[in-house]
Amino acid sequence: MTLQIENKKKKELKLAPITHPLLHPITVDDTEITELTFEPLTFSIYSGVDVEQDDQDVVVEEFTLALTGISEEAFDKLSTPDFNSVEKIIFRLVTKNAPDWLPGIEIGSEKIQLALPIVADDGRTITEIELKVPSVKTRKIYKAQPTDKQKQAFITHACSGLSEVEVGKLFMPDWNQLQVNIDNFLNQQAGFFQTKI
Repeated sequence: MTLQIENKKKKELKLAPITHPLLHPITVDDTEITELTFEPLTFSIYSGVDVEQDDQDVVVEEFTLALTGISEEAFDKLSTPDFNSVEKIIFRLVTKNAPDWLPGIEIGSEKIQLALPIVADDGRTITEIELKVPSVKTRKIYKAQPTDKQKQAFITHACSGLSEVEVGKLFMPDWNQLQVNIDNFLNQQAGFFQTKI
């Protein structure tokens, strides 16, 4: 009975398009651009950009070209105030968690609702992820991985059950939320989770 009530109360939430109306419209090849529309930043796109490089302006440019489809020529024509706004959007996409983008989303310690559902390898639509709490054995295998990237890939698969391709499709804020939950599994004591029940 309780489950039925909870299901009825579950809200239909949808991620709004990510846009930036240009303060100073630009013209490229006789076409005026008045607004930038950003495709959702996925983990696979994020992984393809060297975010550790010294010049962070280059990082913002790479993400902007990948997510908006504008050319380098168009990017170079952006006014500095517009660039600053774009930089803030990119920063939020890279660093914020799902609830920051979709308030009201359901996040539990062992289940997270995705801000942006993904299509699974078998064609299903994944709207939430049921997390598996890692065992001590899983922790040992995780710690034995030679690099941080391999550690992250192993523990993400072990806890979420998602394939590498499915993980790559995750909206970056969903990925960030997933890592918060996994980090809690690895570092928090039992009492932390008991208080959330």
